[in-house]
Amino acid sequence: MNIHYCVFHNYKGFLFKQIISNSHLLFIPTMDTFLYLILFGRDDHNINYGALLMKGDSFKMNFIINSQLKEFGKQFQDVERLSSKCEEVDSEEYNITIPSPGMYIKSDIHIKYYEKSTVHLSGKDYYIYALDFDFAPLSPIDSIDSSNSVDLKMFAMKKLSSVHPETPIVLN
Repeated sequence: MNIHYCVFHNYKGFLFKQIISNSHLLFIPTMDTFLYLILFGRDDHNINYGALLMKGDSFKMNFIINSQLKEFGKQFQDVERLSSKCEEVDSEEYNITIPSPGMYIKSDIHIKYYEKSTVHLSGKDYYIYALDFDFAPLSPIDSIDSSNSVDLKMFAMKKLSSVHPETPIVLN
């Protein structure tokens, strides 16, 4: 399966649209499912944090990506697609091996469910995952202090409000 790094462009202006920021999205195939994460922060130890937008059967991943491309047009961009292999370390903890690193995802990824916090937004709970990997986004990810769960939640809520997929969230 392939891991996908996508970007959602946040625009300003009505007539003359200008990109003011990017939301960084990852579609990560795991054993028989996939994780759709929005990255919203990085701590001092280069651990990235992402909120789980969707978890579903792996065969649906390409359908979801194509639906996002069709719905959002130029605002949603599939930036990088890399072949990957997943190894489950523990429940909700994965090692993703990337044989040929890319321009943006430059190393293997270690993913772990961040048990300290969930984000509640618009009647939904979003689970937080920690992702340890070398990542060079299209534009810098804002740094936050991961030890302060209130800041982590606030930052995630701001990012999640900019990207809201139409498909329902499936949590197992």
